[in-house]
Amino acid sequence: MIRNPLPEGALLSIREDLTEDSDFFEDVMLTSKMHYTLMGLSSDTEGHTYNLARRPDVPYHSNRFGYDWFEDKVRQMPFIYFIDSFAGVPEFSDALLTDTIWLEGYSNDSLKNLEYFVVLPDRYADENGIELGDTVRLALYLTIPDRGVLMEAYDFVVAGTYYQAAVHRSSIPPGL
Repeated sequence: MIRNPLPEGALLSIREDLTEDSDFFEDVMLTSKMHYTLMGLSSDTEGHTYNLARRPDVPYHSNRFGYDWFEDKVRQMPFIYFIDSFAGVPEFSDALLTDTIWLEGYSNDSLKNLEYFVVLPDRYADENGIELGDTVRLALYLTIPDRGVLMEAYDFVVAGTYYQAAVHRSSIPPGL
């Protein structure tokens, strides 16, 4: 994931310029998705920090077998969506707009902020012992055809959870 090269607030200003007095645009939503794995809890709400690897671990492989096996493995990982509105991701229901449980100081409007936080399915958070306010380290993967896989680990504050009746497949941090 690459941080936005624009100065803070510039992206929001561009969005406002596009929608202000426009007959064509009512709103501009930014959405991107990548694959991810949970590396673990990097800190909890009680102030404990945990020593986690800074980068995802990639098992050694022989070049004669190529990189295809790893690209296939990445394609099977769940998605993480970088959004600035729940409406930007059709896979999520309208219930997210009203049924998300937020950490104090966060709300649906926080999705437009340029900070690293994540909204997790409540079942996934429970299964992994994750609570609101904890910080999780996620390994993010982006497959670039004929180039390989970009990967990096990032820490996200768990700012919300939502009810998900189906099997866990996605997490939501804020937009770009």
